[in-house]
Amino acid sequence: MVHQKTRLVDAALDFIPSVDSIFSETAESLDSRYLLDKKIIEDNFWQILQTFEHEAYERYLDYEQQALEKLKRDCVNFLPTDINLIQALDAGFPLALEFEHRAAQSRKARAGSSFERAVPFLLEKIDIICEKPLKEDKNRFKKIDFIIPSVSVAKTHPEKAIFLSIKRTIRERWRQVSIEKNMGYVYLVSMSDEHDLSEAKIGDLENDHIILYVPDEIKLLEKYRQFNNLRKISDLPKDLAGFRSVKKQTVLI
Repeated sequence: MVHQKTRLVDAALDFIPSVDSIFSETAESLDSRYLLDKKIIEDNFWQILQTFEHEAYERYLDYEQQALEKLKRDCVNFLPTDINLIQALDAGFPLALEFEHRAAQSRKARAGSSFERAVPFLLEKIDIICEKPLKEDKNRFKKIDFIIPSVSVAKTHPEKAIFLSIKRTIRERWRQVSIEKNMGYVYLVSMSDEHDLSEAKIGDLENDHIILYVPDEIKLLEKYRQFNNLRKISDLPKDLAGFRSVKKQTVLI
């Protein structure tokens, strides 16, 4: 079913703050509770990432509910005062359907965006800088989201760089980053579960020099313990710890 955009639904959805705004609100909330302290993040990386994800999503849902209430009020104000119940339902029901359809699309996109932002945000809180390739570098680095320690290192000494890609689910999307395998290892961080992780896929990832970080509880399942290229998200700070000294040395120079 194709849902046409209407002015009332546009106004309601515009009431929901941007991804950047909700992300900032969530970061401020965690920071006020000292959950973004360096030591806390280092020791509880996966748990803090989960908390960030959950709170950002709950904030979005709260704003979405407020947007729906706005749509209800605007719809009532828009309708003639002498309208009967059937006519009101005929006018309001399509708007409710459009709102839910468009909100669901936004909900999914925002969830992915929040996860993709939270990972480098938390890494930078523990002094691991994740540099995003600029537009002019995109042809060279294709689907890579961030480079550690820097794009310049990746250009001159790719074997000394880590190519970081963040995808909420991988399915077949991991093949998009496998093109970087000749330049060095790709660290792929995902929320994938066991339904998305066959032994064959993990083997393909290893052949393409991709180390996949998944929720801790997934890696701890017996069937995945044998795979060295499948690691816990909580291992990420430890695996990248060596790059903190690179950052400090660069500052001193």
